[in-house]
Amino acid sequence: MANEYVALYQEVFKQCNESLRDSDKKRDQLLIVYGALIGLFFNALDKSPMFRDVASLAVGIVGVALTVVLLNYRAWHLRYVNVAKCVLSMWSAGLRPTESSVRGAWEIHDRLGNGWNNPLRSTEAAIFNTFLVLSYLPWQFLIKSVHLIELPVASDTVPFVLNLIGYVVIWNCISLWFIRRRFVDSEGVWLLTFSGGSRNDVAT
Repeated sequence: MANEYVALYQEVFKQCNESLRDSDKKRDQLLIVYGALIGLFFNALDKSPMFRDVASLAVGIVGVALTVVLLNYRAWHLRYVNVAKCVLSMWSAGLRPTESSVRGAWEIHDRLGNGWNNPLRSTEAAIFNTFLVLSYLPWQFLIKSVHLIELPVASDTVPFVLNLIGYVVIWNCISLWFIRRRFVDSEGVWLLTFSGGSRNDVAT
């Protein structure tokens, strides 16, 4: 394989890794900020009921917004990992970066794989679901305060657990739909333009 193609693969692989680290770093920063916000929220629980309700709503909305952002980071994390796998397979096979070879490699590696949404097998899934549990807490305080959802049980634990499960399941369904759509709707050819080139840079 020509040295120019080796250099291209090395550059794309390098940028994939750099982008993956940058994406994960931004995700971690968001988690830290929201964790601090939750800490402030719990410190404000002894305030007046109106202030507590407003704080619950505000922190809950911020949590929903950050969940959407985390979904995007999670999708890009999977994308960068699969692009890196695709590049490595083409590199090790000595393939020239033609459009047909890229598409062929992409069809093989553009898969979510097993366990990507299992918190026990995927660190990304575990982090996402942990955040969901954390971001649900303000909503539970608000639901309890305004009696939005009431179940005919004496314990507060059962409603909390059921509401939490529903919240986590709904967001995981949204995550499943969103990430699968991102994978299905994308094309693999852009991995060769990752370093700032264009579709015309692909060898023919």
